[in-house]
Amino acid sequence: MKKIAVVMMAIVMVLGLALTACQPQTVVQTVEVEKTVVVEKAVEKTVVVEVEKPAEAAEAPKVAPGELRIALLLDGPINDQGWNQGAYDGLAAVKTKYLADVAYSESVARADMEAAFTDYAARGYNIIFAHGFEFSDAAEKVAAQFPDTIFVVTHGKAGLTGDNIATIQYEEEQIGFLLGILAGKMTKSNKVAAIGGYEIPPIAIPFKAFELGAKEVNPNVAVSISWIDSWTDIAKMKEAANAAIATGADVIFPVASGASPGGLYAAAEAGVWGIGYSGDQYIFAPDVTLSSGIVDTGLSIELVVDEIVNGTFKATDYWYGLKDNVVRLAPYHNTEDKIPQDVKDTVAEWTQKILSGEYEVPIKMEF
Repeated sequence: MKKIAVVMMAIVMVLGLALTACQPQTVVQTVEVEKTVVVEKAVEKTVVVEVEKPAEAAEAPKVAPGELRIALLLDGPINDQGWNQGAYDGLAAVKTKYLADVAYSESVARADMEAAFTDYAARGYNIIFAHGFEFSDAAEKVAAQFPDTIFVVTHGKAGLTGDNIATIQYEEEQIGFLLGILAGKMTKSNKVAAIGGYEIPPIAIPFKAFELGAKEVNPNVAVSISWIDSWTDIAKMKEAANAAIATGADVIFPVASGASPGGLYAAAEAGVWGIGYSGDQYIFAPDVTLSSGIVDTGLSIELVVDEIVNGTFKATDYWYGLKDNVVRLAPYHNTEDKIPQDVKDTVAEWTQKILSGEYEVPIKMEF
């Protein structure tokens, strides 16, 4: 509080009016009056608020089109007509499209994965694709040592750590479900066998969707699921398929990279139906292969390289499905006339339901 003395000037004018005819006289008297007024002083206060500034996200490395050096690591051979050949075809496509310098390694063993990554990165390859879930840990470890190199793992563990590492994911539950529709409609024995290479999410999840699709159209069907623990042993896959056929299975669905043909060979010899996967595998058993679930890994690799060249690449999980034509059904080929029209119509109807969003397969490729 503050007391302020205010001197107020009062001017008193005294007007004497004579009752006579004399001139009026004006007398001015100044009076000083002291008055106390209480005024509240406004107090200004400065408040300092500390705000945490969000950390700026580090940018992923950029590679100019003329500087592309791309390496590809594969878990099997490039001529398997499926998983590995698809990726190799993608590498060939980007080589042609961007005049890239490319290299690849086939059938890389788990024990050699880290060394293979390190070798390519040290030799100046600025983009390294690794084709398979099992490459994830080695990729993440080596990527931290080479921050200027881009690492991309197809089917990799989601959310890998690093500003220079990404994964490619496929909505394979969609194609697994549709292949299950086909198998459920075509089986006569109500026994269907799905045989995988290793029990890992990228195969276990489409297998679950396959079973769901089969039961959607045939509640009586039994779907057996087994594993051979190999990506390359064709004889072992054939043995597992023959064992399933011996129990009455009349649709065989092998998914084991380079070992998959063994299942289709067994189906052809036994005269039962087969279903291919990853690539269009009817070539292994043309007269009994109903269709194949294509996972166009080559196209997905090309799409990610486009992102890198365009400067829009991010360290994230890239998802591709039916809507991108990366995941799709292969033609029926030689079995076109052996599949009833109502079966083909049912598969087409469910395909459209998924594409339109009317139906969402309740099994997700999340791992």
